[in-house]
Amino acid sequence: EADLNRIIDGDAGLLPLALGIDVQDFNFYSQELRLSGGSDTLNWQVGAYYYSEESEGIGVNGLFGVGESALTEIDTESYALFGNADYQVNDKVRVSGGLRWTYEEKDVEQYTAFAFAIDVANPVGISSLNDPRVFPASIASATVGARDFNELTGRLSIDYTFDNENLVYASYSRGFKGGDVNGVGRIFDFAGNVPRDPEAVAVLQAQTQIVEPEILDAFEIGFKGDLIPNVLRLNAAAFYYDYQDQQQTVLQTQPGLAIPVTTLSNIGVSEFPGVEAELIFTPNDRWYISGSAGWLDAEYDEFASPVAGGEDFSGNQIPLTPRYEAALLGRYRHELANGSDLAFQLQGTYKGSTFFQSQQSTANDRLLSEDSVTLLNGRIEYTAPEGNWSLAVFGRNLTNEEYFGSGFDLSFLGLILNKAGPRRYIGAEFSYSFGE
Repeated sequence: EADLNRIIDGDAGLLPLALGIDVQDFNFYSQELRLSGGSDTLNWQVGAYYYSEESEGIGVNGLFGVGESALTEIDTESYALFGNADYQVNDKVRVSGGLRWTYEEKDVEQYTAFAFAIDVANPVGISSLNDPRVFPASIASATVGARDFNELTGRLSIDYTFDNENLVYASYSRGFKGGDVNGVGRIFDFAGNVPRDPEAVAVLQAQTQIVEPEILDAFEIGFKGDLIPNVLRLNAAAFYYDYQDQQQTVLQTQPGLAIPVTTLSNIGVSEFPGVEAELIFTPNDRWYISGSAGWLDAEYDEFASPVAGGEDFSGNQIPLTPRYEAALLGRYRHELANGSDLAFQLQGTYKGSTFFQSQQSTANDRLLSEDSVTLLNGRIEYTAPEGNWSLAVFGRNLTNEEYFGSGFDLSFLGLILNKAGPRRYIGAEFSYSFGE
């Protein structure tokens, strides 16, 4: 079970003129059963999986004395059968393969949108359509129904191990994410107790359609091995992702509406390659130094806005996905006279520039982005002679960099809402191990 209670003060003023509130209850259950076995050359596994989730909630958008909201109940059930086998062809070649069949059903039991008068003293208190603050003429049901999906996915890989134990591999895998529904659809442009605008209701229904599932075909080749035995290790991979119907949320103004709405839709084409590499240097048992870097060409190939007359996002960078990332870590361990250890660790991370939304063409869109960010983290750790307890002091973002981690477009209110990333954070950690 899980509960979500979230309040967003959109206007950042003294009064809740633009207030967003989400209250949701989740009940979910999962169970997986496996049977496995093997021999000198073959290891195998088969299994079954079940998942069930019920989500009920209310979302509120408050704006200048009138609130727009929705009561939702969305149920999900998923079943899967799977199997995997690893076969050692000889002492150098290993082949692995697996299949998974998934059936999933998404059922929108209720999606009822409505408008209400904001009570500044108690803006969250609406949980029923019978609440006197609800405008009866505003009550509208979105598209309610169920869709089911099934997909056969799997993985195939081959490894080759050289005489020096270095390994190269190639793999292909297909992944599946079931169809989903936008959980924040609202009625917009509703004024007081005037009967709802049919066009606004049509927009609501368009927002809450269950979208198609997304399929990911992933191709990868890689190397894992020691360039200098027990001293310098390299792990490197190149990969290519091919998405079919990738699901993406877009915030855009609908024709005839002054307020932008959130729409969940499928992308036409989304393909992107990438490479990543890691070097690990261990000259002795005291030093551990590692460095990693990655490049990802994360752009939309073909993505037209689901909104009529909307923007074409083709060629834009996928939100919250930097093109470049890198990290460098150094750790030194010193053994004290009593047999205890004292370790010093310093880590730097680099993340390239990112956008927070699919729209990236206007001046406001470029405010919803962040330039490259470099953060420095540190840790000093003492480990007792017996090794059963340790005490550490750590620091994150030691240079206290100021940056944004995400953002939201509220330009129709005259502002852009960006969320700051975590500032300098200093903490202590104690751990104790019971038994062996």
